[in-house]
Amino acid sequence: MFSDTPPQIVNKRMSFFSVSAICATAVIMTVIVSATGLGVYGLRFVDRKSDTIAGLMGQISEHLPELRDSLPPAILDAMDDERQPEYRDKLRISVKMAQSDEGRHYARTVVEIENKGDQTVSLLTMRIVGLDKNGDPVLERKTWAASPMQLDGDWRGPLLPKETRRFSIRTYDNDDVVSLTHEITDIRVWCGYHDAQDNGDKGLVALSKAVKKAVDPQ
Repeated sequence: MFSDTPPQIVNKRMSFFSVSAICATAVIMTVIVSATGLGVYGLRFVDRKSDTIAGLMGQISEHLPELRDSLPPAILDAMDDERQPEYRDKLRISVKMAQSDEGRHYARTVVEIENKGDQTVSLLTMRIVGLDKNGDPVLERKTWAASPMQLDGDWRGPLLPKETRRFSIRTYDNDDVVSLTHEITDIRVWCGYHDAQDNGDKGLVALSKAVKKAVDPQ
């Protein structure tokens, strides 16, 4: 009446996609757990070190003016300037093309800048653009007309009041260029350390106060 045949157990092999899905899930879970552990450890580390970092920033802010005064005079003076776009009205700038004796593939652009104001220009950057007969730009050259210090290359040094600076720029010859124009991209004027600090708390003194306030709002 009853069969003595035991029940059969069928082992079905998982497909490649099933195994891949299980492995991918395990990897994702491992990454999530690891990232969570690293995040918790990072927060605990920052919490322990916050007082030390705040104290270090406070010490740096207190000594910024002294660190600044210990710099060499040339670097010290170069830092004491501020951006003054309105000072461009005190400058007379002209650019013109000139013949070059370096071969037919090169041309020269002569730049003349007169500082008619009573301040020293510590930085003056320009774009010299060559235009064709339709007024479209076909050539461009970037240059420093004034720099905080005088070094080799384009570092021509500051432009003093009532002085005129003349220099030439070598460019590739382009027969399509019929005229030149210029654009001032940045201008900074030297103001002196003490004048800068007395004028609205600028420079390193202002930075020192800002850091101090951020570290200790009280």
